[in-house]
Amino acid sequence: MSVVYARQYAGRWYARGTAQLQNCKKSIRARALQGMGFGLDICASYPSLMAGLAIEDIRKRGATCSLIEVQNTIRDTRSL
Repeated sequence: MSVVYARQYAGRWYARGTAQLQNCKKSIRARALQGMGFGLDICASYPSLMAGLAIEDIRKRGATCSLIEVQNTIRDTRSL
């Protein structure tokens, strides 16, 4: 089954139609997808990507920089 997505002006993509789980409660979505998928923490994804890129660039330059605060924020998204 395919899912059609629509995008708000310069914003988030939303699944369209009745056969989508995007707006379901987390517990319903987890039960429907049991063993068929995985979850992502969208709140932490951007900081995680940026920290990874920064660490890679810092290492390539032979420099050092502490990203401990950024990494702590990524681990504890309740502070976002």
